[in-house]
Amino acid sequence: MGTTRRKLWRDLIIKIRADEGREVPELRDFFGLSREEQLQIMGRKWLEEAIEGMHEIMQDPGANPEARDNLIEEMADFMEIAEFVMFYFSISKEEVLEAKEKKRATYGGFHGGIVADSPPSDKPGSEAYEFEFKRA
Repeated sequence: MGTTRRKLWRDLIIKIRADEGREVPELRDFFGLSREEQLQIMGRKWLEEAIEGMHEIMQDPGANPEARDNLIEEMADFMEIAEFVMFYFSISKEEVLEAKEKKRATYGGFHGGIVADSPPSDKPGSEAYEFEFKRA
């Protein structure tokens, strides 16, 4: 049997599970946890949602309506965790949009579709995304 890990859940899932007669895990107050644990939980949730979105991208949403719907759902989940992280660190949407526009004005965006061969990143944790994602 695998080990359990503390995970950030959506607020209403517990009630939904209880109403359906399903098992409800032991609950903890996120804000009562240590800062280190809070950071770990948020980081894992951020990565989980990014990976789930990547999985849906690999299902070719442009050619597969079901994959498109699933990608929209995963994008909504990613936006939800992004908004929670912004709330946690008191970052406004305006600050994020300003930084986005500044980067676009300085470096451009991704809509141009430019792809280049690049050496591996030297940023800490970059090995987490230096892989090939296979289609299911």
